[in-house]
Amino acid sequence: MLAPRILLCYQVAPDAVDEQRQIQQLIADIQIAGADINDINLRRQDIHNEAFLPFFQDELAACQWMLVIQTPETVASSQVRTAVEYAITMQNRGELRGIIRAQLTPVANNALPVIWLSLPGVLLNIDYKTGRDQLLLMLGIGHPDSWADTAPSQAVALLSTAQIATPVAPRLFLPEADRGATIYPPRPMETPNTPTMTPLPPPLHPQKSLSSAHIAIAIIALGIIIFSFSIAFIFTNAQTNNIATATATALAQVRATQTHQQQLAAQTATAHAQLSATAATQTRATAAAIAQANTAATASAIGATATAQAYQPTSYEAEAATNTLANGAQIMPCGGCSGGQKVGDVGYKGTLQFNNISAPFSGNYTLTIYYCSGEQRNASVSVNGGTAVVLTFQPTGSFTTVGSQVITVHLNAGTNTILIFNVDHWAPDFDRITV
Repeated sequence: MLAPRILLCYQVAPDAVDEQRQIQQLIADIQIAGADINDINLRRQDIHNEAFLPFFQDELAACQWMLVIQTPETVASSQVRTAVEYAITMQNRGELRGIIRAQLTPVANNALPVIWLSLPGVLLNIDYKTGRDQLLLMLGIGHPDSWADTAPSQAVALLSTAQIATPVAPRLFLPEADRGATIYPPRPMETPNTPTMTPLPPPLHPQKSLSSAHIAIAIIALGIIIFSFSIAFIFTNAQTNNIATATATALAQVRATQTHQQQLAAQTATAHAQLSATAATQTRATAAAIAQANTAATASAIGATATAQAYQPTSYEAEAATNTLANGAQIMPCGGCSGGQKVGDVGYKGTLQFNNISAPFSGNYTLTIYYCSGEQRNASVSVNGGTAVVLTFQPTGSFTTVGSQVITVHLNAGTNTILIFNVDHWAPDFDRITV
């Protein structure tokens, strides 16, 4: 069987010596177990955003597994997030066996992308040896007896005793639905014991014929049934008589009602004749008033239509050179976006400001924001430095699928600015706006 090829994707700080040494230890141990490693350290590769996705697609196409080394830099990297989203798409198409998340440095769950929480993984930071052995078991490399006690590779510096905790039982962090389940290596099948068939004992008492007491009980039960039917017949007959009496009374009331209705009809005909004469006079006056109102309404509608036709919404691209990107916000490739680009890494300190938003007159306008997000995120919108409005952006399916959010804003006549930011969390990626 060919050795599996694993793409290792991560980002680590240059001064994180311990993390780099542990990653090199893990690479050596996986290679000893018989797998090939394609090591993609995004900080070392120094790949620009425009060229990253084609580069990653080519590398992942030659691999069967993807292993994400979880560090704070890995979680914050927009390139790693894009890589994980593309790998999940390949796995759903059956082109990748799986994606495993190996925690090297603890990161709070609320800081992780929601989609990462569904990925199975192992904990290397609690007990490296136990986590490594569990990872090899998930990758299906050999049998535990062949590598559980294998000495690590001598090509790298081993971790000190203080850096490796006392071994504990293997642990996995799994999707929410599987939390609490324990994963064990397969056990050899055991042959079940065949039970010995024991014949049933004979009945303790032989079948007896019906006694006179049984016959008496049956006669009493039959008498009770006949008595019940008699009572029911008497009750039903009484109810029938009551219904007949009530029906006769109702018919008399109906006849009285019909007579009263005939009298009301005659009175209504007289009143109708009087109203007809009055209505003829009022109709002539109403016709003149309606004609005047229609003339005024037509003039108003013509003016409103002319105003609406004179103004059409204008589209402004997020990646336009006239906009202001600050504190880490950057232009990224996006196949589903207009112009093939978007602005990402907006949030925390990163901000996106649309400049030179033109308005022919001062008033309220409809602002449509086109964005991409694989999860629900929030963002604040401020016009001309005014009070910000917090919006909730629903997931669009992925960070390359475009959705829209519509709000009403007040613009001044002339040019305006629209600032988008999120102080505490990541905002969605933005394609364009229309005003």
